[in-house]
Amino acid sequence: MWFTHPCFGLCWSYLGMAGQLGDRPVYGIQARGFDGAPLPENLASWSSTTWSRFSPCSRQALSNCPGTVLFFNATQSPEAQSGLWDPHLEGELYSYDINAPHFGLTAPMPAADICSIINRHLRN
Repeated sequence: MWFTHPCFGLCWSYLGMAGQLGDRPVYGIQARGFDGAPLPENLASWSSTTWSRFSPCSRQALSNCPGTVLFFNATQSPEAQSGLWDPHLEGELYSYDINAPHFGLTAPMPAADICSIINRHLRN
């Protein structure tokens, strides 16, 4: 299971969620720019940059597994859009609204909601 970084760039915030997802391996992609590399100019550039960081094998697996991509939209921070991922996927993209600000998605209640949705998808 892959988690991309939230806007502040670190995946550590997902650590608390990993315990709610059973014994499944959880991986995170850190943001670029912490090492002096240029930051993406906009959200579309960010999604392309993030997608390119998956290995070709991982991109192939994601593109051929319908239903494996879940997007959680922080309704109190509407700047993110699940449609940014559409050009990179051949499979289905599920989008869920979570009542939280972007930086609050990993707080206990929103994280529990997100993990419940993920676990439901994994059972199906």
